[in-house]
Amino acid sequence: MVNRGVAFGWFSGLPFWVGILSIILLVVVAVKTRELIARVGLGLMIIGGIMNTYQRVTMGVVVDNLPMFGLGYNNWADYLIFFGVLVYGYGYFRTTRKLRESAGR
Repeated sequence: MVNRGVAFGWFSGLPFWVGILSIILLVVVAVKTRELIARVGLGLMIIGGIMNTYQRVTMGVVVDNLPMFGLGYNNWADYLIFFGVLVYGYGYFRTTRKLRESAGR
């Protein structure tokens, strides 16, 4: 399945530089982040974004070829981005909880 948009084919009219800007923003945040688990999550998101950007540059579209439980199609890069968000979110909430616990003492 050919995907001309962002997620699930949404926002197909977005300019190309929006994707590049997103990857640059993730790299800047990853460099400034001190937590290892947050860096791993951001790294997964960056790799997935670069993979999708490479397909978009070379073929003009992103090819989604993995079925997603009857909800549509994804590719490996989409799964890297998804799991990167989960890992980053886990690290964020773990760090926030530690900060709250240490402030309460």
